[in-house]
Amino acid sequence: MLEKRPSFDPRTMMGGTANALIVSIKNAIKSPGPFLHSFMSHQLNTSARSQVTSILKEHNLPDNLFMMLLSPFGLFSLIKQKKREVYPDDILVLMNMLHSSQALRASESWTPVCLPGVSPDGFVFAYIYFFTKNIGLVAVTDSTSSDMFDSLKLKSQNIFKVLPGSENKIF
Repeated sequence: MLEKRPSFDPRTMMGGTANALIVSIKNAIKSPGPFLHSFMSHQLNTSARSQVTSILKEHNLPDNLFMMLLSPFGLFSLIKQKKREVYPDDILVLMNMLHSSQALRASESWTPVCLPGVSPDGFVFAYIYFFTKNIGLVAVTDSTSSDMFDSLKLKSQNIFKVLPGSENKIF
């Protein structure tokens, strides 16, 4: 397209993704993660991470491809279906999406997202809910069931109730 029309401005085709691209570029400058196909995890002691992981496993739904507890800047814990691989680039896409959108961190969301490692030909759905300003739950599913959002909402409320709080100095 640019070879035929060098003055063409591709921003019109991006439909409001400029902020996400800018945040992605800024993150790539600050961190080598995108170039190394890796992401940051938060520093937690082994027992705290095990406790968080077991809470996620206990409240997981069979239709979830994977579920993670994270902040916009790093991962606390991730669980996945057996024999399912979770690619770092997919985690980076989700983290960038969260980092670039205040609206996703401010409310409970059910949004389609393209994660090339999970579904290169289509969309999966992400349930996103931030318990606090910096701690959120993301559950990724390929289920199109109308009850999935309500099920995940109930699970996230239960997870928040049993998560170790700041009094335990985990977060």
